[in-house]
Amino acid sequence: MTEGVTPDRRGPFCASRPVLGDPPEWQSDIVFTHSLALVLDVSSQLRLDAARQELRRAGTPVLDHPFHITLCCVDTMDGVAGVLPGLELPRRLVLGRAELLPSSSGVIALRPCEDAVGELRAGHRELDERLAGAGVTTFNYYGPSRWQPHVTVGFQVPKALQAGARGILAGHAPVEVAFSGISVWTVGTDELEMLAEL
Repeated sequence: MTEGVTPDRRGPFCASRPVLGDPPEWQSDIVFTHSLALVLDVSSQLRLDAARQELRRAGTPVLDHPFHITLCCVDTMDGVAGVLPGLELPRRLVLGRAELLPSSSGVIALRPCEDAVGELRAGHRELDERLAGAGVTTFNYYGPSRWQPHVTVGFQVPKALQAGARGILAGHAPVEVAFSGISVWTVGTDELEMLAEL
């Protein structure tokens, strides 16, 4: 059986599940093999690494992958590269809130304020539509109506540490970040590759 993202086995680029309840169809027969993400640029990675190191010193589990905003999980890479040219996504964004994502696996994240994510949501919706047009199935938890854009810093944080971790991360917000491109993470092999530069 092909290893991939399933409802009970999500990888670090698929770290949380939205709070809006289960989607109408659970997609239990689909294996999601790759995750696409909007990756922060080098200087933004360094800025957020200060928060990660502070959380680590406090004993908080952190995500050691490059900082990113997950856009979607897909069941195939066939046709994906062809839908990315001309996709309009923001180059910069202010992350203004530190939150524990509800119904997540202990994810402490930085989230953009809702009034600042219009361009990001429009680009995400366009990506979703282009992928559907190319015959690529996406994990519906990351569909436009359920998507919660965020940058994960703490990952699988135990309940006893969550309030403190959120407080530490809040000390690093607001922070303006820039994006370098769209990456693809392969489930199972943990390979990370840049697909498109912004």
